Amino acid sequence: PRHAHEYVVFDDIKLPDGRILYPKGYTFNPLRFVKMPQRLVIVHPRDLGWALKAARSSDFVLVTAGDAIELSERTGRAIYILEERVKARLGVTVAPVIVAQSGQKLVLTEIGPRTRKMPLTFMMPGEAR
Repeated sequence: PRHAHEYVVFDDIKLPDGRILYPKGYTFNPLRFVKMPQRLVIVHPRDLGWALKAARSSDFVLVTAGDAIELSERTGRAIYILEERVKARLGVTVAPVIVAQSGQKLVLTEIGPRTRKMPLTFMMPGEAR
């Protein structure tokens, strides 16, 4: 894929009658077909308090380490662990960061470590501004 949010079909996708719907190698952006109504709020466990205040009720809160089940039980909100493959796919290198869909792109907004008031917004790796 040219961009982190694109996927490549590894085998021909055929219709029941044998015609090829999508050929092997077809590249597509799933954000053309689906909307991501929730944001991903990604934090280190030490910033979980901030995340719980900043997150909307529809957002997914992901922690970079720790026991997500224990954190969920303690906070009363579903908390998820940020898997390495998701971290790599999104190009996440720092936390806290909020990932949100903007049209057919994902936008990562880094939240400043001291103030948490001055976000730095940038596009996914490989995207033009």
